Amino acid sequence: MPSVADFNNGQLPPQNIDAEKSLLGALLIDKEAINKVVDFLRPQDFYNRNHQLIYEAIAALFDSL
Repeated sequence: MPSVADFNNGQLPPQNIDAEKSLLGALLIDKEAINKVVDFLRPQDFYNRNHQLIYEAIAALFDSL
């Protein structure tokens, strides 16, 4: 993962932690939601490392079905 200094001349990259939380919540509540994002959404798309790990776990569970 690139360091923060690698983005925008040392500025933080764009992020929306609330949007990440909402997306993960939707994936946990609606069993069909993962079908809509699994083909293009990657763990690296999340800014928060914990959110990356949660999404990886959700995607792994989906792949195991």
